[in-house]
Amino acid sequence: MSDGISEASRGDSYSDIMDYFSALARYLAEPGSETRKRILEAAQKTSAYRRGIEERLRLLESGSKEEWAEVLAQAKNRAFTEAFEKLKKLSPFHEQALLHVSYGYGFVRLGDLEEIITGRLRQLDLPIGECDDYLLVLPPEVLNQIQVVWFKCDHTKHLSLREKYTKK
Repeated sequence: MSDGISEASRGDSYSDIMDYFSALARYLAEPGSETRKRILEAAQKTSAYRRGIEERLRLLESGSKEEWAEVLAQAKNRAFTEAFEKLKKLSPFHEQALLHVSYGYGFVRLGDLEEIITGRLRQLDLPIGECDDYLLVLPPEVLNQIQVVWFKCDHTKHLSLREKYTKK
């Protein structure tokens, strides 16, 4: 048995965490003894996800929006695109756009959207501060109304694309 510091310092390999999210998506899509065994084994290989895996599975299977939000944010933040897409299709948010807002160090920068989000959180009497995370769920019709303005290009390979899109 190791101490917590040794355990945390060993770090989880990228492939172990990727296996975890892939196994989680597979289990949730195809629940059964084999896929359950696989997700439990994958979780045990990680320090980040081994504790509480049974509870996580129970909450995801019961449709807990909070648990789904955390799983989706974790998969997206780690750039496991394929697993994220599979998980999102299985989630209560499958047809909606998701925006992860993290006040990890007490800061979030989203332009005017920051004030709108902060106002909505206050309206719901939710805390706003260091270490609070929220998943904003946007209805699909909102996306069709978003206007995008590409105003900065830091890489020369994109300059021709920028010219093409800004002439419209």
